[in-house]
Amino acid sequence: RDRRDQLAYQGVMDTEQDTPADSAPRHEEAEGVAEEEESTRQEEPAHADGPDPMSLPPHGTEVFVSKIPREATDAQLLSFCESTGHKLHSVRLTKDPGNPGQNKGYAFAVYTDRDGATDALTKLNQTELPDFPGKKLTLARSEVKNKLFVGNIPRTMAREDVLEKINSEVSGVTELNLMTDRVAEGLKNRGFGFLVFYNHAAAEAARKRLSRPGFRLDPGHDFALTVTWAEPKKADAAQESVRSVYIGNLPAGADEAKLRDVFSAYGKIASVVLLKDPHDAAKLRGYGFVHYEERASALKAVDE
Repeated sequence: RDRRDQLAYQGVMDTEQDTPADSAPRHEEAEGVAEEEESTRQEEPAHADGPDPMSLPPHGTEVFVSKIPREATDAQLLSFCESTGHKLHSVRLTKDPGNPGQNKGYAFAVYTDRDGATDALTKLNQTELPDFPGKKLTLARSEVKNKLFVGNIPRTMAREDVLEKINSEVSGVTELNLMTDRVAEGLKNRGFGFLVFYNHAAAEAARKRLSRPGFRLDPGHDFALTVTWAEPKKADAAQESVRSVYIGNLPAGADEAKLRDVFSAYGKIASVVLLKDPHDAAKLRGYGFVHYEERASALKAVDE
């Protein structure tokens, strides 16, 4: 039964909009840190061990900030992000463990509401960080998971009954998209669907609760629910094949040979691209890309 559900799930993925319409694509430099940050986020405590998910900001409030000067502090970034007049719920400026007092050049800023995130993207993207003349930061909306795939739903249950039972177990459901077939009696559910939640924390808490041993939507049903994170639509799934690593703050003397020497320790390099100053071909623009032959090598380079 699980196998049939998964095959049916794959069959509707082309029509499912698993990435919210208001989410912007990640910038290339964000893609290299996405998996690490997502795994960290999913390890955050759910309601039983931490704050009520409904007390946290809603989906769409997290902004990815990159090209941050390595010497910038939490206080400086906080002041910059709140310069639009919107308050932050939290900011995570990733520290560089190998260089005390420095960060890794990127952070995640979570606003208290969606308007704050939208205003930041409009007003702060490609603007200078105070105290760092000429250093313009790049902002993009973070894509945070808040959608679950649910399989093994009893086919005899109506949508209203499924939603009522789920709402009695978890909080934060904003949408149930139950797959159906048209039959002579009307619409009959196909045994699987998608749940959209208020935020990631609510979705994670629901994933754990609906997957607990012995739980059934219908006590007379033989099968436990299959509850997993919904996969992104194919346009975004293509990001999973990215094998490039963004390298910023390069010194003036950097060249391809030096980058290969440093980054070949993590895997076989396909190519190195150094961006030139459009006004002076002899000068670098301060950043470039290392393209690996394997994605695992790129992830290892970012992690280490």
